[in-house]
Amino acid sequence: MWSEYIRSFSVILPVTFISAVLVLVQPQRMAAAYKGSLVAVAGGYLAGGLIFGWMAILAYHWIATRWPAGPAQAYLYIALGLTAVFTVMALVMLPVVKNGWVVTTWIVLNLIWGLGYGWFLPRLLA
Repeated sequence: MWSEYIRSFSVILPVTFISAVLVLVQPQRMAAAYKGSLVAVAGGYLAGGLIFGWMAILAYHWIATRWPAGPAQAYLYIALGLTAVFTVMALVMLPVVKNGWVVTTWIVLNLIWGLGYGWFLPRLLA
């Protein structure tokens, strides 16, 4: 399991760092949207990305034991479905946040995470 986690760093680290950079690019907007310290938010994205990467590997193995015929395809469909749901949730938050750039950043983050973990990670683990 550790070897898969280390091998998956080629997907986990770029997705995590791109997420943190996207949050740091818009300091005033993102800090206002999250109502907190921007450094803490970026640190949360960094730590959360590494933890989520580990959970994604465990989820892939769970899917592979449940549906051994096509775990990568099932994992991709789940990732794309969650990406769509979280994108709709970001769009619904537009009147609350009142900032189109923050919602756009959330949508870009959803796409990066959905494609990174839904498309590239199963290719590494298969």
